[in-house]
Amino acid sequence: MICAIFATDESGNFGFNNGLPWDKSKGDLSFFKKQTIGGIIVMGANTFRSLNGFLPNRRHVVLTSDEDIHAMSTTHSNLEVFYDIDQMIESIGNNFWVIGGPSLLYEIGDKLQYDVVFHTVIEGTYDGDTKLDHQRIVKYLTHVHYRGRDGKTVHKYINEYKF
Repeated sequence: MICAIFATDESGNFGFNNGLPWDKSKGDLSFFKKQTIGGIIVMGANTFRSLNGFLPNRRHVVLTSDEDIHAMSTTHSNLEVFYDIDQMIESIGNNFWVIGGPSLLYEIGDKLQYDVVFHTVIEGTYDGDTKLDHQRIVKYLTHVHYRGRDGKTVHKYINEYKF
């Protein structure tokens, strides 16, 4: 399954200064861990840099043309780096989690179909320099879990995915 998992604030802010715009939500991070543990997480270069290390028990895949990140893959066994989606799919198959950033979410959505998307909305509006275009992401979806900060699913199906 091709899945996406990400969070935004109520106005769609996705990131700020190469990190999260809000204080880390324990509930959301726990949900993220539960969903992605043991799996493959796919991200762009900025999302990879924002992790400040490797997440335990996950295979890290980065789509980028950044040669520094490509060089890292030769010294880290849990890091694979690809230049394009076709090359990535040929190597890892189609069972993975896309975690960001927004441009990668769009790029994979334009090329492939997401099976499930988990979108956590963090209550409030925060400073952000990376924003998710909700209308652009929603066009790819067939099934959505729209979660509030409290962790409860408030919308389950695409025709209920509202902003």
